Amino acid sequence: MRSALADVEGVDQLQVSLPDKAVVTGSATPDALIGAVKDAGYDAEVRQ
Repeated sequence: MRSALADVEGVDQLQVSLPDKAVVTGSATPDALIGAVKDAGYDAEVRQ
């Protein structure tokens, strides 16, 4: 999951706490992040 999120344009910082949490800062859109995680074979949702 880390590498999938790190490859999304606009990700400035990334912290992954497996199995179920990632904190991302930057200008990447939630849809782009969710798409990258799902493409990597994981489920994803935005939690605020």
